[in-house]
Amino acid sequence: MIYSKIPTKEIELMHNLEEKSFNLIDTNIKFKRKNGGVFDYKRNESFICSFANKDSMSDISKISGECFSSSRFHLDPFISDSTANKIKMEWTNNYFKGLRGSDMIISYNSKERRVVGFLQLLEINEDLVVDLIGVDPSFHGRGIASDMISFCLEQIPHDNFFVGTQIVNIPSIKLYSKFNFQFHSAEYVFHYHNICK
Repeated sequence: MIYSKIPTKEIELMHNLEEKSFNLIDTNIKFKRKNGGVFDYKRNESFICSFANKDSMSDISKISGECFSSSRFHLDPFISDSTANKIKMEWTNNYFKGLRGSDMIISYNSKERRVVGFLQLLEINEDLVVDLIGVDPSFHGRGIASDMISFCLEQIPHDNFFVGTQIVNIPSIKLYSKFNFQFHSAEYVFHYHNICK
């Protein structure tokens, strides 16, 4: 598979990609938040945020293999859900291998000490980028993603904080808006598979 991301204003390039059998899979939107500023958020006391360590790798790997449904890999009809899940699992495993990411934050249940969510970050110069954020599906709706973003804003120095999501992922867009992230840019995401010929 080959993929391409292009700004949404590049209509001619979009048509060129489509003529070469690239398929439009997704529209990715990026949000930006400058360091500082006030945000009023009280974390859920039932869950504790901390930085990940190797002991949390298996829990995080399991969550990342179950929690995604609207990634560009899951939206691509030529990629099975099991393959898309495996890609996400390898993505988080690469953090622990030192191959991708600068920090990872976890949220765990304060009673059971069970990991229920993770936030994988990339540091680019003085900016932070959310690489992946995932929550155990059985813990959705409890503010865990919000807790991890709040923890990150408090604990990691940065100039700018960037997040991206799919335009179909309305819960993520609402989440980032709550923390005063502002729209920054949009890209079309194309995939090319040999079977498309």
